[in-house]
Amino acid sequence: MTQKLKPKKYKRKPVERIRDRTRIASLYLSGNNEQEIAKILGVSQSTISRDIKTLQGEWIERSSQDINTLKAEEIAYLKAKRVELEAIWQLSQNRINTIKTKRATMVGGVITQQELSEREELELADTKIGQLLISISEKLTALTGIEAPKKIAPTDADGNKFELTVKYADDSK
Repeated sequence: MTQKLKPKKYKRKPVERIRDRTRIASLYLSGNNEQEIAKILGVSQSTISRDIKTLQGEWIERSSQDINTLKAEEIAYLKAKRVELEAIWQLSQNRINTIKTKRATMVGGVITQQELSEREELELADTKIGQLLISISEKLTALTGIEAPKKIAPTDADGNKFELTVKYADDSK
C-alpha cells in the first residue's frame, strides 16, 4: 500500500508576512472582509484571519504605548509649568515683602500710590498663581493615579448608615 504524500504548504518568509500584513491592514481598514482580502492576495481566509488578529494585537499595544507616552509628556509639561509658576510666585513674594519693608522702615510709613497699586496687583496675581498651582497638582494626581477613588457608604438624609433590603412580592415572611 502506498501512502499519498500531501503537497508541502508554502510558508511565507518574514519579509513577505510584513509586506502582506501592510496590505491586509490597508484592505481591512478600507472595509474589505477576510474572504475578499484572501481572494485579492491569493491566500487562505484562515491566514488572513490570523494576520488580522496579529495586526489588532499590534494596534492595541501601540495605542497603549502612545497613551503612556502622552501621559509622560503631559506630566513633564505640568511639572515644568509648576516650577515656572513657583518661581514667579517667589519673585512676587519678594517684591511684596520689599514694599512692606519699605513702608515699615519709612518715617511715617508713607507708601506711594504706585507701590500700593503694584502690591495689590501682585497679591491678585498670587491668588491666580495659587489657583493654577492647585489645578496643576490635581491634574498630576489624576494622570499618575495617585488618588484612588474613595468609597462612600450610603447614608440617609441625616447621615445615618443606610441599609438596602430587597423584598420580593412572593415573600410571605
